[in-house]
Amino acid sequence: MYGQAACTKYYEGTMLDKPNATQLPFRFRYLAPLYNQASKQLPSASSLNPAIWMPEAFDELKFLYYEHLNLIVEDPFLGFLKEMNLPFTQRCSFHQYAAYWKLLLAQFPLLESVVSVWTKDYVNHVLLLQARLEKDFQKIQKRLGEKTGRIAHIDSGVSDLHNGQCVHIIAFENGSKIVYKPRSLQLDQTWREYLQSIAQKSNIGAFRVPWVMRGNGYGYEEFIEHKPVACEKDFSTYFYRCGFLLGIAYILQSTDLHGENLIACGNCPVLVDLETGIRVSVSFLASGGEISCEAYTADSVLKTNLLPYLLGGRTIHAGNDAFTSRDPFLKNLPFDSLGTRSGEAYFQDILAGFRLAYNAVKQYGITEKFLHCHARFLIRNTSFYVNLIKWIYAYESITNPNVFKQRLNYLAQMYKSLDPDNKNTFYQKLLRKEKKEIKKGYIPRFTIGMDAPAVKTHGKALGTLLLEKENYLNEKDWQIQSKRILISLNCSIPADRLYLTCIRLWRQKQTPFKEVSDIMSRRVSYWEKKLQNEREPQGIVVSSENRRYYLTCLPWNMMEGIPGLLPAFAAWHVISGDAKTLHLFTFIARKLYDTLTKTDLNLYMPGFPEGLEGILHMTRLIRPILHSVWIDQIHALTADTLHRRAGTIMLSEEDHYCEKEFMSGMDGVAFPSFFRGEGGWLYTLLQKISKKEA
Repeated sequence: MYGQAACTKYYEGTMLDKPNATQLPFRFRYLAPLYNQASKQLPSASSLNPAIWMPEAFDELKFLYYEHLNLIVEDPFLGFLKEMNLPFTQRCSFHQYAAYWKLLLAQFPLLESVVSVWTKDYVNHVLLLQARLEKDFQKIQKRLGEKTGRIAHIDSGVSDLHNGQCVHIIAFENGSKIVYKPRSLQLDQTWREYLQSIAQKSNIGAFRVPWVMRGNGYGYEEFIEHKPVACEKDFSTYFYRCGFLLGIAYILQSTDLHGENLIACGNCPVLVDLETGIRVSVSFLASGGEISCEAYTADSVLKTNLLPYLLGGRTIHAGNDAFTSRDPFLKNLPFDSLGTRSGEAYFQDILAGFRLAYNAVKQYGITEKFLHCHARFLIRNTSFYVNLIKWIYAYESITNPNVFKQRLNYLAQMYKSLDPDNKNTFYQKLLRKEKKEIKKGYIPRFTIGMDAPAVKTHGKALGTLLLEKENYLNEKDWQIQSKRILISLNCSIPADRLYLTCIRLWRQKQTPFKEVSDIMSRRVSYWEKKLQNEREPQGIVVSSENRRYYLTCLPWNMMEGIPGLLPAFAAWHVISGDAKTLHLFTFIARKLYDTLTKTDLNLYMPGFPEGLEGILHMTRLIRPILHSVWIDQIHALTADTLHRRAGTIMLSEEDHYCEKEFMSGMDGVAFPSFFRGEGGWLYTLLQKISKKEA
């Protein structure tokens, strides 16, 4: 319809010729014409109250506009230029980009609509932020207790975008800072008050918590600095308090407390985002069933994200947990002049702090103030939504409304196993919420009052269920959670890491045979008992990203969990002749083969080092040292599958595989992440896994 000739008259410029546009990163320059329209509705420097604002205070906010819009429109814009044979180079002028946008938005109303919605929401967000800061300026000054001067800078946003709103850090002339949050801070305040109350009763000492200024549906928090410890002992104190925080967070069933939400302020960890600080078993939100212990014992310390955890997706990689992540952009670890310290080396302090909090809550209970709060649920993780938004707003989707609608409806497919007849009102509400937010390109959040009824047949409110959590705290549960803490911190599984190492050292005559024999015998017995007695035995997963061990509740995972034991068992049987080891080896190999044959391997996408490629590599390790018909069959099956799938086009380039991936859940779980705990992409691959118990 349109060709290069249509834009010839706009080619006179060689650079962006609007004020400040040349300062933009190249990847955002094509968006400058759209922001130019939005900026006309924003306050100008001359219109701002000079007693409150410095002229450049709002400058960085434009990057919030660019970042979010780029997520939605980058693929349609580039696809359109490619289809129309139009150039896209750094030499394009502002007017040339403007012409491209005029053509693109006129041709595709779907894209024009989402651009208009975001522009309107962005303008409203900035104007609301301005109005609130001007209204509260004197109160903020009084709360800070100093003359800060004018507002000098507002950052471009430090949180996911929910309903067009996000968190900002506000900086003043004298360097002081506060945090603006566009949501109620009642839960944050109640959570911290409860923490301080339990800490006082436990004699652990007061925690460092941010002060809060609450407004109507929004508020401000103290900005917490990342400060060094004062002495060596402070490292132990810090992680002891981390353990105490973990205990409180586990009992309140808090989630999303990853490394970005924890600040190491001297010898005290400070949680700075508690929007998901309370939760109850989500099964109660969707079911009228009996209340039982299972609703609580199925919970896990791993769900807090304070401890090391795995993220699903197209590959397994480590999440940014609060206790061990060393990401240079995070401020979660204590430090001194020699550097940071991680929680692995202080597992005893973490465990001791966890026990102290656990016992204190058992003794003193959970505050009823939580009954008056609202809980927010992470329906799925952020990375899932980012990928989904990109896929829904791909060029081939916005050019065809039917494709767009079809892709958006893949969200409904994810609930089919939970709600096959589409009758459950809770799931339908979740689905409507997700669709509404995703169509705008936002990350959905589900908010519900703790006084809302959870189980109609019993008249129970969510808050009541939360308070009853303390009734299910006992020694058995403490031992289960403590073991998870130890495993996640790599402290209770040295034998797992020593399997092949100790065999190698023995063969090099560096380790006595008896020492190797004792280790292997204990571990073989451990796994034999575990596989016989547990319905879904926990396995150890190794992330290819950082080689750390992670605990997974997945049954028969095909990464380096239970099947990953096979090379060590094969080697040990050859060396020792132990019959029990051979029996267990055969049992695992046969079960793995049975799982593979009952799995739709057409779902498999090449490139997973922890997947079929990993299994194939494992069989190549075993076959030279031990003959097994099951290993031969596994080798043949995986080799054949990988050979046939070698030419598969990757996810973003072929709808057929896109559909299957999304229908199962791109975050690796067939349903919203809170329904299945510590999942992984394995649930995608194992849709047809046998339900037969191990």
